[in-house]
Amino acid sequence: MTKELIEGVQKKMIHLLKKVGDKPLPILAQNYCDEVVHLAGNWILDELPNARIYIVKGIIDRKVHHDLLIVEYGGKAYGIDPVIWRIFKGKKSILVSTKQTMPELLIEIQKLYQGIWRISERLEKSGFERRMDWERRIEMKVDETIHEAAL
Repeated sequence: MTKELIEGVQKKMIHLLKKVGDKPLPILAQNYCDEVVHLAGNWILDELPNARIYIVKGIIDRKVHHDLLIVEYGGKAYGIDPVIWRIFKGKKSILVSTKQTMPELLIEIQKLYQGIWRISERLEKSGFERRMDWERRIEMKVDETIHEAAL
């Protein structure tokens, strides 16, 4: 998995979030982890069809649930958080960590994010219509978040 691929996914995600409003990323990156990880995972599968991608769900505290991706490719495990700014406001990259194995990466995620984390499912490539549905839902939720923040 290359730095360019990670940066490309990050740029697509920022573009999608900013389509609705020009607010700071920590505000735009709220409340739609499920759609975001599926969409970002599919973008990665477009470039790396042989990668194994898993959705990891976490409960950071009773009120904060968060999803991220583990990508196994080329003998390494990569932690990717497509909306990392929701939790770590000043982060520059959606790459959380790289380890040799998935268990090592899960331990690292546990240390960084705290809470309880588990692998939820292996991600499969989705069709165009499903991706468009995720994009629409993300845009709608971003718009709702912006309106709530304005109140």
